[in-house]
Amino acid sequence: MRAVAIKHTDMTDFILRHALRAARKVIGQAERLPLSERGGLRVLAAQECPAAPNARRLATARRPPKDIFPPRFHRSNISCPSTSV
Repeated sequence: MRAVAIKHTDMTDFILRHALRAARKVIGQAERLPLSERGGLRVLAAQECPAAPNARRLATARRPPKDIFPPRFHRSNISCPSTSV
């Protein structure tokens, strides 16, 4: 309660502000991939000179989304409630 009074805000705003800050930090840490110096140089080299597409890469790029994602995640498996009257 004292911290809320010091910040001149209400309890809900105080809690949400700090929870959001903590959530952003967790997400940011999860989305970053720590690399060694060697790993970073390999990533940069791959971006500068990408590998030539082979048959397997081309087949993967041409594959429709339903073959990439498991069936339970495919858009066609989502049923919406009927809106007819």
